[in-house]
Amino acid sequence: MAEKNEGRVVEEDSKWEWSELLKKEDWWTIWLGFFLLLTGVILYFPHAGDVKAKLEIGETDYAAQATRTVRPKNREDALQAAKCYHLL
Repeated sequence: MAEKNEGRVVEEDSKWEWSELLKKEDWWTIWLGFFLLLTGVILYFPHAGDVKAKLEIGETDYAAQATRTVRPKNREDALQAAKCYHLL
């Protein structure tokens, strides 16, 4: 009898059917992941250009504020700024 199985422990005789795509739990997780991915693509890409434009505007405003120089109004303010700079 052991010679008949030729060392195989389990033999599978079932055939694969297309209906398994809806019936099996493993396929349900694949379909759910695909649906979530597709939903994300549909929600994100129509607005991607708008988001990019808003980010570019924000970056230019930030860069303009960061590079702006402020002149101190009097000597005490200049000394205070110098002291703070050395603390960093």
